[in-house]
Amino acid sequence: MQIKALTLSIVIPVYNEQHHIVKCLDSISRQSVAPDEVIIVGNNCTDDTVRIAKKYKLVKVVKESKQGIVFARNTGFNKCKSDVIARIDADTILPINWVKDI
Repeated sequence: MQIKALTLSIVIPVYNEQHHIVKCLDSISRQSVAPDEVIIVGNNCTDDTVRIAKKYKLVKVVKESKQGIVFARNTGFNKCKSDVIARIDADTILPINWVKDI
């Protein structure tokens, strides 16, 4: 009997995080095991956060017009297709084996 590996989605709600998002997404890109999906939830950003995030092939960007972390987080959770959902902040820098360890 084969055991199916769990899949992992990372949700990142963002509001004007252009100064942090690159380091965060770079740390995800360098993971020893890639996540199955990374969802950035733009929560009415007025800076370049969403434009920057769209440059990363591993990222799916969705919008949430209701302002607030709860609304953005829940929108991201509802878009996930993986077995496991991890939510991080835009200023999070993940250690290289973070996804593998989960």
